Amino acid sequence: MTKNRFIISVLLLVAACHGKDEPISPEEGTTTLRFSATMEAISRAGVDGEGNVTWQSGDRIAVLLDNGDVTSLTLESGEGTASASFSGEIPSGRSFAGKAAYPWWDGAWNSSAGELVLTLPESVVWPGDDYVPAIMKATASDDNLPFKHEGAIMQFTIKNIPASIASFKFTSSEGAVMGRNDFTYTFTPSSSTRVFHIPVSAGTLPAYTVTLNDTSDNPSLSKTKNRTTNVSRCDFRELTPLGVEVVGKFRVMEYNVLDGMSRDSENNYDNFVAWVRSLAPDVLVLCEAGDLNLISERWGHAYYAKIMKDNYPLVITSSHPITVNERISGSSTRHGALYVSVAGYDVVGVHLRPTVDDDGSGNLSPEEYAKYGALRKTELEYILSQTIDNSSYADRSNWIFCGDFNAYSPLEKTAVSPFGGKSAYAYSEPTASVCYEVYPLIADRLKDVVYYKGGTAFRPTMYHGRSRLDYIFASEGLYPGVDVARVALGGFPGNYNNDDVNPSDHMPLQMDLVTYAFKVLDGYMSLEDWPEEDLITEN
Repeated sequence: MTKNRFIISVLLLVAACHGKDEPISPEEGTTTLRFSATMEAISRAGVDGEGNVTWQSGDRIAVLLDNGDVTSLTLESGEGTASASFSGEIPSGRSFAGKAAYPWWDGAWNSSAGELVLTLPESVVWPGDDYVPAIMKATASDDNLPFKHEGAIMQFTIKNIPASIASFKFTSSEGAVMGRNDFTYTFTPSSSTRVFHIPVSAGTLPAYTVTLNDTSDNPSLSKTKNRTTNVSRCDFRELTPLGVEVVGKFRVMEYNVLDGMSRDSENNYDNFVAWVRSLAPDVLVLCEAGDLNLISERWGHAYYAKIMKDNYPLVITSSHPITVNERISGSSTRHGALYVSVAGYDVVGVHLRPTVDDDGSGNLSPEEYAKYGALRKTELEYILSQTIDNSSYADRSNWIFCGDFNAYSPLEKTAVSPFGGKSAYAYSEPTASVCYEVYPLIADRLKDVVYYKGGTAFRPTMYHGRSRLDYIFASEGLYPGVDVARVALGGFPGNYNNDDVNPSDHMPLQMDLVTYAFKVLDGYMSLEDWPEEDLITEN
C-alpha cells in the first residue's frame, strides 16, 4: 500500500500597495493575492498510481479572507512541476486569514466559525479539471502553508465498460464521501477502461456500493462491499480492478413472414427452419404466421402462443415457457395483438391494419391514407390500454413491443433509403398527417431500438427498400442492455432486391439484450490488508 502526505510548502506574498515592481490591480478597489508554491515531489494533479499530487493547468485553490469570505486563486505558472504560482484578485482592505484549501469549485467552499467547509458537487465530468480526489487544507504557519489531505482516496479501475454506460457512482452513508453519501463521475459513453478516484473520509468507512449507470441514469450493474473498512488519513487504496462481462443474452426476433411463409412451403419450410435455428432467438414474433406454430419445435421452440382473429394470425414462439396475459381482439383491432410474459420480459406482438384501396382504382387516395391512419391510431391506443397502460400491469417494467405496425415514423419524413437513394415512403406518398401520429403513441413510451442503435439512420424493413413498417420497441430501462438491434439481412431472408424473389415482402428484425456483471480480475494488485474475497460481493 502506498501512503502519501500530499504536503505542499507555500510562501505567501501579499501585494498590498502599488510600487513600481508590484503588479497593478486590474480593477479599481482590488489587490492581488499571490502564492508561490513548491511541492516535494513531481507527480500528477489529483492522484497518480502512487497517490501523488502536482499542480496542473486550471488548478485553483480556495483561500479564506479576514472577513470570512472565501475566494479562489488560479494557477499562474509551474504547471506539472514542483514549483507553481497562484494569484487572484481580492477586495482592497481585505487580507488572507491564513487558511487555504484545494481544489476549488464555485461556491463549494464556505466559512463556518473561521473554518473552510467543503460541499462536494453531486457529480463531476471524468476525469475533470478539478481533480476531485486531492482534497486538502492548509493553515498558515511561519509563512508556509502545509497542505494536508483531509481523508483517503480509493481507486477503482473498471475494464470493458459497455458503450451504453455514462456514469460511475459510489454510494455509502454517514457522510463517508467527504461529507456526502454519494459521488458520481459522468463521461461520454464508449467501450473503454476507466480509473475512478473517490475521496472518502478517514475513519470507519461503512458498507458501500459501486454502480455503473446508463445514459438515463438507470443502474446497469452494481456491486456492494458489505463489510466496514478502516481508512487512515492519506491512504491511497488501489483496489483490485473489476471487469464488466456479459453473463446472459436474450434474443428477440420479429418477422412478417407473408401468408405463413408460403414461399418456402413447397420446400417443407426447411430453409426457414434452418435460418431460425442458425440465429437461435429466445423469442420469435411472427406476423401472418399461418400454422407455423405447429413446426416451432423444429427450430428449438417448445412453447408458443397464438391469436387468430382473421386469416393473418399472430404467433409468438419461444425456447422459454410462455405465460399468456392478453389475447387482444377488440372490435377496434384488425388482426389482434398478443401479450405474453417470457423469462421476465413482457412481450407484445402487434400487427396493425394496412391502408386499403377502397375503390379498386389501383391508387391510394389521401382520404384513404387519412382513414386508415386514424383507424391504426385507434387500434394502437386500444392495445396500449390493454397492456402498458393497464393498471393491472403497473408493476411491469420490461416491456418489448414488436411487429408490423404498418405505420410511418415522423422522424424519417425526409429520410433517404440507403438503397438507390430513394426517398423514404415516396413510393406511397402518405400525405395525411395522421399517418405519422401512430408512431409517437408507442415511441413516447418505449425506445425504438433499431432506429437509435443504428445511429438514427434510415433502415427500411420492406424489400422495395423505401419504407419502414416493422419495429421493435423496448422500455427505457432495457435499452442500456441492448447490444444489437438491426434489420437481419443475409442468409435465407435474402437481401434488398424486390418483393418477388425473397421469402416475404418484409424483412426480419433482431434485438439482443445482454446482462452485465462485475468480475474481479486476476493478475492485478490485491491488498494484503483487504483480502480480495472481502473486497466486493454481489448484491
